[in-house]
Amino acid sequence: MNGAGASLVITDDLKPANLVLEVIARNAEREIAYGEKHIHRGTLDYHGQSYRRIAEIALHELHENDRFDHEELQERLEQIDAAVASAG
Repeated sequence: MNGAGASLVITDDLKPANLVLEVIARNAEREIAYGEKHIHRGTLDYHGQSYRRIAEIALHELHENDRFDHEELQERLEQIDAAVASAG
């Protein structure tokens, strides 16, 4: 493969579907953490609620695909809760 894609390396036996889900989850988590999707501290606006739901679905799918265990799923969901509580 030539060009920009030639340097792309997928490690850790990450399946393409899981890679996409991880990118989706992390992007949604980042959008929530910025605080711009909040009505006020601790309360997401409509767009923030949508990003939260997207992150939750992606994280649950990763768990179902055995990407990580239930404990890590809970930890990631708690990190989202903490980001909502502290940003905005």
